[in-house]
Amino acid sequence: MIDSAKVLYSKGNNDECYTPRYVVEAILPFIPKDKVIWCPIETFEKLKNEGIILHHIDIEKSPFALKANYKALKQLRRIIDNENINLIHCHNPMGAVTARLAAKCSHKNPYVMYTAHGFHFYQGAPVKNWLLFYMAEKFLARYTNAIITINKEDYERAQKFHLKKDGIVGQIYGVGVNLDRFKKMPEKNEQIRKQIDIPQDAFHIVTAAEINTNKNQKVIIEAIGALKRDDIFYSICGKGNNIENLKKLVHEKNLDRYFADRRLFCFSVYKGRSWDSSSRGTGNGCTTYSIR
Repeated sequence: MIDSAKVLYSKGNNDECYTPRYVVEAILPFIPKDKVIWCPIETFEKLKNEGIILHHIDIEKSPFALKANYKALKQLRRIIDNENINLIHCHNPMGAVTARLAAKCSHKNPYVMYTAHGFHFYQGAPVKNWLLFYMAEKFLARYTNAIITINKEDYERAQKFHLKKDGIVGQIYGVGVNLDRFKKMPEKNEQIRKQIDIPQDAFHIVTAAEINTNKNQKVIIEAIGALKRDDIFYSICGKGNNIENLKKLVHEKNLDRYFADRRLFCFSVYKGRSWDSSSRGTGNGCTTYSIR
């Protein structure tokens, strides 16, 4: 178990600055003492009660939150210097921007890794994305030791960036999952499908993510609506501010007769690891749209 640790945590309403409690608690026993990790705000009291030291960082997801992110940059730089940080692993775009600038401005020389969960600049992306995110990434690559991508397009583009000396670009196929911990459960599958009125022989699509424009559940609704098949069901697991917009899209596309809306509890990945034979729920709630 952990005797002590220094933990970075952040408050926010988006999925990229929030990690569910069950995810953090599952890894706590494996974190060596005196290490720095990121934790969700709801885990704060539990960690504090175990004698773990916490540092607050005011990183905001929006690139236009200049004041907050400048404050976060100074906070990170101070932590890097005071705690002798020698490795930084960042993920979302603004976290990566802030962390790399903080590392550059610090008196240390930490190794900086950036795992890009999908660059915002891609073939067909809006021009503003290329002007903002591409130029920023191209510039900040010089302060990066390693860029890890999860798709071929990002990997090929990142290879053209000029990283720090001996810098590397890698590719992984998703964020990873331990297949030994998941298996098909026909009896659970049948039970859950009955609960939400999905036929046993239907094709069931599940997305587990924050319900926002960035996660693009819209494109799946449009694709399923275009097929107009009676054997396809789509469940959107998560929470966010785009639920009403998705319902509006269904109405605008005259797809109302194909969708049935209901609220549904999703099983926790940490506790139950069950959703359907081909997917696992990860949220507190689920809006289910069923193709009729």
